[in-house]
Amino acid sequence: MRMFFYPDGLTFDELLRLSFAQRLVGIGLGVLALGVLFYAVIQFNSILTSVKDGMIFSLRTIAAMQAFSGALLLYTVLSNLEKPLRALALNAMVKTPMLQVLFSFSSNELLLVLVCALFYVLTAIMHEGRRLEEENKGFV
Repeated sequence: MRMFFYPDGLTFDELLRLSFAQRLVGIGLGVLALGVLFYAVIQFNSILTSVKDGMIFSLRTIAAMQAFSGALLLYTVLSNLEKPLRALALNAMVKTPMLQVLFSFSSNELLLVLVCALFYVLTAIMHEGRRLEEENKGFV
């Protein structure tokens, strides 16, 4: 079994033709989106831990869910900007441009944006549920 990882928008042959400096530029542009995605995964882990501990409506869980959905939305934006920025940067480093500057937005990315919006609505509902729970405790 073999796996090949190479940047979106580059074929394997184009990747092999890149110099070391061009590869470093590509890595530098991609590491920001990857870092944001890693932060989203950490927040998701925090959400799952809180739910497992029975703290579904705690402020910590709600804040982690907001951070998760925000980070996921930011990742979507950064990953979509990475491809055209990488093409511009790599084309600026050579005499003859080798990459097309393309910007694409797929239906999967649109679905991800809608899921992020759904999570924001869910956190507002969780906030209201928490507020009602505290209000009910005050009456008893």
